[in-house]
Amino acid sequence: MAYRNYDIYYMYGVVFCFFHTLGNFIFAYMEIEEHRLEQYYQSDDNWNCFSSFYAVIPDTKITLQLLAILNGDILLTKTIEGIVGDSSLEWVQRKIPALDNLTPLDCINNPVLFNRLKEMLMRMN
Repeated sequence: MAYRNYDIYYMYGVVFCFFHTLGNFIFAYMEIEEHRLEQYYQSDDNWNCFSSFYAVIPDTKITLQLLAILNGDILLTKTIEGIVGDSSLEWVQRKIPALDNLTPLDCINNPVLFNRLKEMLMRMN
């Protein structure tokens, strides 16, 4: 059976459309939506309530050093010290996978990243 030229072009078109559609489907299926912690940050009220539990921690030498590093944010300072403990000074300078390999210090000057840091701390408890 001999194929006419337009039959061959038709088959090429069908095959092309099939693989093109299949490729788009696979690409859409494999596309991963990024989930960042700041998307789940509920509110500053929740943060204030959560961090108030750590506000009663007595001041230590670590508290004063952290307070200077963290721009004077007492709630953040006390919360980090309460959760992380004596290694808090090293921890705030360490890259954290949950923060997309940013340090907590990288997060404090950006409102979106600051919410990411607060959400992570609330989940660590």
